[in-house]
Amino acid sequence: YEDGIVPMFFGLTDFHGEEYGAGNVKYLDEVFWDTASDDDIDAGADIYDLYQTKLEGWASFFQQLEDSGVEAYIFRPFAEMNVTGFFGNNRTSTHLNATKVHFKNVWQQMYDYFVNEKGLTGILFAWSPSGTVTTINPDVMDYYPGNDYVDIVAPTIYSIDGTGELPVALQYDEMLATGKPFGISETSPRHFNPADTTGDCLKLLESFKTTYKQASFANLWYGLGHAISENDNAESFI
Repeated sequence: YEDGIVPMFFGLTDFHGEEYGAGNVKYLDEVFWDTASDDDIDAGADIYDLYQTKLEGWASFFQQLEDSGVEAYIFRPFAEMNVTGFFGNNRTSTHLNATKVHFKNVWQQMYDYFVNEKGLTGILFAWSPSGTVTTINPDVMDYYPGNDYVDIVAPTIYSIDGTGELPVALQYDEMLATGKPFGISETSPRHFNPADTTGDCLKLLESFKTTYKQASFANLWYGLGHAISENDNAESFI
């Protein structure tokens, strides 16, 4: 570390898999609340202790970073909360309203734990909805925890048509209106579900210069054919 910012992603992958049945994802509103109408986190709920253990582990790691001289690091928990497939996401549209409320409560509780209880000073919270997927809820601002709990707004944005050109993110103007630094936490020249075709890196670059000229940064995704080196005009892009 020297004059830079360390980025980290928090996905809680341990809540997937055999413990709850093959391929079964335990969603946020299944594990922290007894009923969909509850507002407060239920400390006796399913796997709450595992979640709290993870927070304690992250807090310990973050403290090590700060003790070693890292002054700022980006923490991106519960990414793409407005779609389905990961812990912290919507389960189905049936649970939409409950999940929106629950998500914000969990985020605010997590923020309070790291900042106020543990006293961490270098942590920067990046709120990262999907800016392109509309399968569950395109109203991404429904999940915004509030300006007091977010430092950076950083959606994931992929090329929907697979050409490399990025679409305008869902509720883009509303994201900018928060006044928070804006960035793109995941992107690539390819479609987010890449087919055999490759995307054009120069079209991606043009999107940075035009549609997303307000972005302070963009993080290029690397797996499943998304890497710049696996797409067209990579050398010119670099």
